Amino acid sequence: MDPYPKLRIVNVTNENVTQYFPNVANIRDFKGYTLNIPVQADVPYTLLYKNPTTSEYEMDGIGGWIVKELMRRLNVTLNVYPLNWSNSNYLYITHIHKMLLSGEIELSPHMFTTVVSRDLDYSYPYVASSLCVMAPVPKRESINLLGFFDYTLCLFLLLMVVANEIIWKLYWHYLPRMHLSRPFLPYCSLYVILVFLGIPLPTWRIRPIRSLRLCGFLRILLFFFILTYCGMYISQIFSSNLSSYLTASYLRGPSFQLNNIFESEVPLMLSSYMANTLRELYNLTEADMYKYFVVASWDVIEYHRVALNASYMYLVPSPIFELIAEQQRYLDPKRFVTTQICYGTFPYQMQLRADSHFTDLLYEFILHLRESGLHIYLKTDLLQRARKFGNFNYIRDENSSESSYGMTFTFNTLTVMIFVLAVGYSCSLVAFVWEWYGQRICQIWSKKRCKLMLRK
Repeated sequence: MDPYPKLRIVNVTNENVTQYFPNVANIRDFKGYTLNIPVQADVPYTLLYKNPTTSEYEMDGIGGWIVKELMRRLNVTLNVYPLNWSNSNYLYITHIHKMLLSGEIELSPHMFTTVVSRDLDYSYPYVASSLCVMAPVPKRESINLLGFFDYTLCLFLLLMVVANEIIWKLYWHYLPRMHLSRPFLPYCSLYVILVFLGIPLPTWRIRPIRSLRLCGFLRILLFFFILTYCGMYISQIFSSNLSSYLTASYLRGPSFQLNNIFESEVPLMLSSYMANTLRELYNLTEADMYKYFVVASWDVIEYHRVALNASYMYLVPSPIFELIAEQQRYLDPKRFVTTQICYGTFPYQMQLRADSHFTDLLYEFILHLRESGLHIYLKTDLLQRARKFGNFNYIRDENSSESSYGMTFTFNTLTVMIFVLAVGYSCSLVAFVWEWYGQRICQIWSKKRCKLMLRK
């Protein structure tokens, strides 16, 4: 059993959640009072859709659902309509504040951080979240197998092999004078292949060490030195470098620090207010601001963020990134990840007119939601409702998966693992066949050579 269980609200009765929803104290009947609600796109806080049955606009989302359920109990008629500003339906909080101050609207369902304004009222904070940097995932690094070879070491060992072959080629010219046997002469042409594949050579009739001269002992020692370091050392260096790289790159994942943000080639897109705040916080110059940041309006930022444009980094609260993470559920690799670089803790609240009749009622209504935990239960099917109404959908990018698997002798991680496994099995198979049929192959080869010599 989990020592730290999570408390979840389950609808055991299978009844509608509105039937046992907490009632607001001193609730009043507004007798069909019409309340104008302009809605802009700000998923998951507010979303707008047209009811196919009534052909009227309705709102949903975190803030939209709260306002809709409260007004249903207060007997208030909602006049929901889309709000476009500068040919855009993305959230533009400045214009909404102007509408509240002018008395055109009384309440806004949009969740936004507290803006100091004495002429507006705010609801009870529904969400408290920090603004964290959402950065695009670095491109998958392609692995070049040639880069794992130590060419200096390979060249040195190759020169040793060549020198050894030259010495032994010259040695056989003086062998008749020395009257020594040469039992491993038939395998001279296979020295380098067998050594680099790590295949044991056939058993040789080597004279006892006591009867060997110093020159013969050094010759055998040199050969086994070449055998060990040419085959085993190079193969172990290659496999250990490759294995450590694959393990580190697979387990490490993308990590971001503040220095990585400033050193990254991808700029951070943010509003002018946040740019000035960061400039004062880190004592940045105008040149640094131009290099690290891209200052844009809210509608431009929302346009690029909703499109998941990987050319920029963004500041997003955790509820919005949960939505983005759900959108990337079927993407491999992901486009964006959230970092631990966060700024502040901001309460997300609704804005009301200063003399609004709904200030106290909305305050107590949200307070009951938070105390009862129903906001967690209602959040579970929010994404499904947004997908149903056409305000949210999963991203399936076929081009990204195709472009990240190019093979020109550079392999991605999985292909490298399969490649190394195939090479290992192939070499093991060759070694097994040689150990099993090596002597028979040598006998057949020696018989063919004898026949050729007899014919000559």
